[in-house]
Amino acid sequence: MVDNNIDEINKVESSIRSTEREISDVNMSIREIDKKLDKLIPAEKELSEEKYYIRENFNKMREISEEKLIWIGDTKELFDKLYGNNFSESCFRYMSELDNVHDELNDEITRLENFKYEQNGLLGHLRSKLNSLGNTLSNLLN
Repeated sequence: MVDNNIDEINKVESSIRSTEREISDVNMSIREIDKKLDKLIPAEKELSEEKYYIRENFNKMREISEEKLIWIGDTKELFDKLYGNNFSESCFRYMSELDNVHDELNDEITRLENFKYEQNGLLGHLRSKLNSLGNTLSNLLN
């Protein structure tokens, strides 16, 4: 029976090799995504912590600046010279930019995670295909 099906056996074996290469490519893609996520996820966490730290310090500085209304003399003049009204504006602008960077970082992490899920779905499909091809080959070799 094997001799009668040699062309079909060759075709199935070729499909198996092709599918195995596709599986290897998808696995490589998933590994590359994981490497990127391994860098981005800790960066996002660090950025979140830094934003919290900056907001806390900004709030403390704002409290100090509100208290400056009762200051007089050199301390008030020094504070006004160093910070003045620009301090709040600069902090708000900086925090806004940090929020934008954080949003972009979260968007990229989500995009990569979604692509990884798609690749895992493709991987499942390819493994199923490989399993069926293996079954077809076994039946042809019977």
